[in-house]
Amino acid sequence: MIADVIKYILSGFCSHNSFHCFEHLYLCARCSGIYIGIFTFFIKYFFDRVSGKRYLIQFIGFILLNIFYWIASILFHLSYNKVVIFFLGLPLGFAFGGTVIYNLHSKREKHSYNILFDLSFILMAFFVFFFILFILRWFLPINIIFVIILITTLFLIFKGIYNVFVKNKIFNILLSIFSTFLFVLLAARFLGR
Repeated sequence: MIADVIKYILSGFCSHNSFHCFEHLYLCARCSGIYIGIFTFFIKYFFDRVSGKRYLIQFIGFILLNIFYWIASILFHLSYNKVVIFFLGLPLGFAFGGTVIYNLHSKREKHSYNILFDLSFILMAFFVFFFILFILRWFLPINIIFVIILITTLFLIFKGIYNVFVKNKIFNILLSIFSTFLFVLLAARFLGR
């Protein structure tokens, strides 16, 4: 029952081509990497609230890197490698998380930036994900984490949008929750496979 609901929700946000998915996961390798990257940034954010301006630049750079890999795979007939695709999605999601958080802050925090700190979190996420997936074989918890990441990210995006228009914080939060769940339901209904 829970697995069906999770699959229904996630199907609206990923093509769910079984050839592109790790076994028993409801997202393709790239989407899995993006979601885990976002989750990793949110964890890192609790330790170091670094200014996110450079994350926007990284986000654009990682989008270009993914596009370059896609073009190279077409031109050179590269076979689909789930681990490489996952690893390309991971820093993209990490930079996207930084971009979302940066755009939500009314005060731009200025702190030192340490790329090694970011890379350590990205590599940690990479190894933890594969440990959970292939050693512990906890498929359902990973899929539940994907849904939580998706809903949290959408909530933060809507909250950031409504911060511009709605000054009442409680109404802003309620409107963001409503918009998030409506968006998820509509996406799952109309885009779900």
